[in-house]
Amino acid sequence: MHIREIQLDGKLIGIIGFARKSAAADSGFEAVRRSLLQGKAAFVLVDHSLTENSLKKIVAIAEHRQTPVFRVQKNQDGIDLVGISGYKMLSIHPGGLAKGFIDKLTQELRWL
Repeated sequence: MHIREIQLDGKLIGIIGFARKSAAADSGFEAVRRSLLQGKAAFVLVDHSLTENSLKKIVAIAEHRQTPVFRVQKNQDGIDLVGISGYKMLSIHPGGLAKGFIDKLTQELRWL
C-alpha cells in the first residue's frame, strides 16, 4: 500500500475538527486499530512524527482492510496532526465527512 503524504489546509483541519466533535473519528493507536478491524475506518491519518514501528503495524492492518493511509506533514504554518488533535493517529468513519475530506484532496490538492 502506498502511504500518501499530505499537508492540511484550513478546510481539511475543519473537517477533522468536526469529525472529532461529532464522534465520527477515532484517535490513538488502539482506537484506530479497533476501527480498522471492525471496518469502521474510511481512511487513516498518521502524523509525520509517528514511529516506524507503529506506522508498519497500522499500515499492515490498513492494507488488509484496503483502507487508505495518509501521512500528514507539517504545513507552512507549522501545523501538524498532533497540533490539531493531540494524537499521532486518527481514523475517520465512512460517511459525508470522510467523503468531503477525500473530495477536497482529490479536487483541490490533486493527491489522488
